Amino acid sequence: RFQALLRSFAGDMIVRASRAQRLTQLDWKDIAEAHRLRGEVTEALAAAEQAAAQGGPIDAAIRPLLVSLRAQAAKESR
Repeated sequence: RFQALLRSFAGDMIVRASRAQRLTQLDWKDIAEAHRLRGEVTEALAAAEQAAAQGGPIDAAIRPLLVSLRAQAAKESR
């Protein structure tokens, strides 16, 4: 039940962030983390790549997220 609540909360966060006129690097990271929490690795990786491409003050936090998501995506594609 708690996991379902977390997934629902993450879904709400994705919707709210996606409504923004211009997403910041932190918005993209939050979207990536929310998708990851929901088990949506492809979407999480796409959002993390957007965060990295945008660049900004949290570049150092984006790099390990990208590495982890790429590894998870590769593992799931086998």
